[in-house]
Amino acid sequence: MGRSRILRSDPDDLVVRVGTNLLNEGGVTHNVSKVVSHADFSKYFDLDCDMALLKVENPFEIGPMVKPIPLAKTPLKSSSIIVVSGWGTTEEAGDLANTLLKVEIPVVPHWECKWLYGANKISENMFCGGRAGKDSCQGDSGGPVVSNGILIGVVSWGEGCARPGYPGVYADVYKLRSWVLENSGV
Repeated sequence: MGRSRILRSDPDDLVVRVGTNLLNEGGVTHNVSKVVSHADFSKYFDLDCDMALLKVENPFEIGPMVKPIPLAKTPLKSSSIIVVSGWGTTEEAGDLANTLLKVEIPVVPHWECKWLYGANKISENMFCGGRAGKDSCQGDSGGPVVSNGILIGVVSWGEGCARPGYPGVYADVYKLRSWVLENSGV
């Protein structure tokens, strides 16, 4: 699972590329002017509130290849199928993908996630997903987790990639929604 963190990064080191499914070409790039990290990141649980907002210097031009996505307004259902996308590796210690990849995975019930990882590692701001060798991986951190066209999570962490008994762990957008709204101005 991706471990690259932008929460404490210098905005000058970051660029956002939109409008393409290729890792390093096409679309439009935007320089980042500010990183807003969640104040409670890892305050009570390791990797809790694993969310940051990036302010770009120039606004995105909305069009067929660049669209906003609504934030979750309701809690995630344990029976949901979620879609995780990113340019991360397809196996532990592998190479990054050049083309955007996605995987559909089931949500793992919160109680089961806490049982698998230990109650002291899974907060109420997290949820788990993945089974049968399907998961996010290194390089996917910070990427979107979507259900029915709604942003429900952000790729956070996990034990390896697609390991039996260790689903991926995601920051819950519904639980952190008020922070996103308060700090993004949307």
